[in-house]
Amino acid sequence: MSTATETWRLVETDDARLEVGSFGSGPPLLAIGTALTVDELLPVARDSTLSSARTVHALRRRGYGASEPRPEPRSIAGDARDAVELLDALEIDAADVVGVSYSAAVALQLAADAPDRVRRLCLVEPPPMLSKARGDFVESGRRLLAEHAELGSAVATERFMHGYADRHWRLDLDRLVPGSVARVDQDASAFFDSDVPALLDWSFTGDDAAAVAAPTLLVGAADSRDWFRSERAALMKALPKASEVVVLHADHSLALTHAAELAHAIATFLEPVHLGDE
Repeated sequence: MSTATETWRLVETDDARLEVGSFGSGPPLLAIGTALTVDELLPVARDSTLSSARTVHALRRRGYGASEPRPEPRSIAGDARDAVELLDALEIDAADVVGVSYSAAVALQLAADAPDRVRRLCLVEPPPMLSKARGDFVESGRRLLAEHAELGSAVATERFMHGYADRHWRLDLDRLVPGSVARVDQDASAFFDSDVPALLDWSFTGDDAAAVAAPTLLVGAADSRDWFRSERAALMKALPKASEVVVLHADHSLALTHAAELAHAIATFLEPVHLGDE
């Protein structure tokens, strides 16, 4: 793990105040917080493999932590605009960008909408959009929203997490990122009321993928759902500069359960930029 000093603060952008944690030393790396388990990427970003070679800026998106909620309905494109405005506020021309699950969609949209702001792109288990799995994924999301409406956040959260992650996810979260379980309960409304609808409404086409200029690493988990394997295959064909790594003996919660392996894969991919090969 990293021993770098970690500072969390509210950063004023043109449209919002966003909570950001910064640590490490080197070229900038933007780690975009995912849905529900917003700090899921922190064990990876804090690993000394990354934080010793990068200045990490970990973003808690709107509605999470101390970041302001979004007044209008959330969208993937809106989250991507927030990321651009955060880079502006931090006076960063371009950064390496990492996202996992929901925030992989945000990172991908960011790279398509503002290709000059993304040096290298790491997408960990991106959700189905271009693949044939999209229909099944959307139907699952609609069922989740129906369960939330009928049974409430607590039950819907457990069912969601048991379907995507290790059954010990609460223990993993609190061990690796103390206080995260309480944050999940606190931020559940942002997930069910904003993030899930935004993801179900997201549109990302082959033309959008063609606009991504950054070299892209697609990271998958060997034991994850076929949805994510199918999407990686589609993105490998659609993205101009894509490569792939699969972490063995891992599921969709690999950022928590296999943080060191994931950090190593990302650091290896980012190394050419660190050495000046941009």
